[in-house]
Amino acid sequence: MKLARILLPIDGGADSKPVAETAFALAARFGAEVEGFYSRVPAREQLLIQDEAGAPMLLQSLIAEAEKRAEDAKKKAQQQFQSLATTHAEVRSRFLAAQGNISALVAQRAHFADLSVIATISSRDIDTPGVGIDVRNGAIFQSGRPVVVAPADPVSANVGDEVVIAWKDGVEASRAVAAAIPFIARAKTTRIISAGKSASEKESLNALEEYLSHYAKRIETATIGAGKRNVGQLLAEEAGKNPDTLLVMGAYSQWRWKEWIFGGVTDHMLHSTSVPVLMAH
Repeated sequence: MKLARILLPIDGGADSKPVAETAFALAARFGAEVEGFYSRVPAREQLLIQDEAGAPMLLQSLIAEAEKRAEDAKKKAQQQFQSLATTHAEVRSRFLAAQGNISALVAQRAHFADLSVIATISSRDIDTPGVGIDVRNGAIFQSGRPVVVAPADPVSANVGDEVVIAWKDGVEASRAVAAAIPFIARAKTTRIISAGKSASEKESLNALEEYLSHYAKRIETATIGAGKRNVGQLLAEEAGKNPDTLLVMGAYSQWRWKEWIFGGVTDHMLHSTSVPVLMAH
């Protein structure tokens, strides 16, 4: 089983490089293409939203300045992507750019990729709405496709040699496991971790182990008890024991965080993860 295309939303920022390196590392492992994608809201729309009372002549001047800044930003993102593509000459790559609603654009391009690689939430995302947050919403919650959340530090070239699955029987986790099958089939070890201790949850864990035995070389299962500890931190520690780990889990929207024990982990991993995390919603 293989991956054919990996979508890499890129904006040219300094923190884009570790994310891009993760995308290229995964592409090299699977012989896949990396599609660099730069998206932005048209300057006219931004300024009309921000300054509806602006004088027409002044507004035209502001739009022209904003368009120039946006074009410069696109060129910077393209140059950054081309530099990475040159470094990873063994990986097929291409660069696309588009204007419009960022979440919708990213979601649409994700429809034509096996997965997207995105960054964790940073202070820059909070200070610059419409950059990271919209990309993340489009990739995770609007595309119907899996994503890999990349850590801030470079990943191992052997990422995926171990797959750790955070399992809670439900739609999101099931979709994440399905998306991870190409990784599971290649992994040396697949570990399934559950936080549930009821009879039905143990039965679900056993059923998943039996199903994945058709793909995995080696499977281990474990049930963890967080106690007073944050489940996200505990799971991150478990996954972080091996630098070659890919963590697999469902991505839960905010209203489900209170319903599922692994729900709050979505938020934790989006803000801080030391290993790549494959998520599906």
